[in-house]
Amino acid sequence: MDNSELITAHKVLMVMLTITSILLVIKLYIYILTWSIAIFAYAMDTLYDFITDATALWATNKALEPPDADHPYGHGKFEAFARVFIGFLLIFTALEISIESIARMVSGARSLEIPSKVLNILTGLIIVYIIMAMTEYIFYKRTKIKVLEASMWHYFTDPFSTIIIMISLMASSQGMYIADPLAALLVCLILGYSGVKIIFETSPILMDAQIMDPEEIRRIIRKNFGSVVKDCHKIKTRTDGFQYYLECHILVDPNITVKEGHDIADKIEKVIRRSFPDKQFRDVIIHVEPYEEPHQD
Repeated sequence: MDNSELITAHKVLMVMLTITSILLVIKLYIYILTWSIAIFAYAMDTLYDFITDATALWATNKALEPPDADHPYGHGKFEAFARVFIGFLLIFTALEISIESIARMVSGARSLEIPSKVLNILTGLIIVYIIMAMTEYIFYKRTKIKVLEASMWHYFTDPFSTIIIMISLMASSQGMYIADPLAALLVCLILGYSGVKIIFETSPILMDAQIMDPEEIRRIIRKNFGSVVKDCHKIKTRTDGFQYYLECHILVDPNITVKEGHDIADKIEKVIRRSFPDKQFRDVIIHVEPYEEPHQD
């Protein structure tokens, strides 16, 4: 991976983190004005955005660090560990706010007074979120950094959450008091779903799950090197969340020299990298083994 791409992603995340911190203050201000449980859940969603962007920023910093004696495969998984923690934090937050929302519904939701400037601020937030999402989309397409993609999709959903909050506030101000805790529950559902999704998406990274089809890789090798590679097996792939790692064993004529075997492995590595331009490979390791004809009884 070109470090310039990570540096660009780092700068974008710095800007997003700054904007998100401002949005968090604005939402807490709206909460003080309205004491709406839906607005509180909405602010917690922004707090999650802030923590996520801060984690992504930290992760891109770590990913820029070269491998060392203690971390020979680099530092990419730091981000995955942090995301799992955020996922559980989201689920816990969603449960806590849901309990409070249900308590308000049972005890009787109170009337809310909504100043007109609150709706104006929320309208402005919709525009800000659209601009943020489009900005991250442009830079994700340019850099292919996955943390930008994850952040981008969350910002794309924020305008819809804002519209739900606006509708609930207007309904509550007109006497439909239950609309406020109901909107809070809906936001909590989004928070909880995001937490579960993060955990399920990140777990394969931490577990070193196979992330590419071994048969497809085998077909590419046999197609391009069928005359010199008798077979290939033990194909393993994994990712640290930023870059990909591939390892496989090839079977070749036992009479070729070590240099010839090394040259074949180098050529296979180049073909694999070209065949998957959307994958940022850190290591493509090809093990060369002698081919033995099967014994016939």
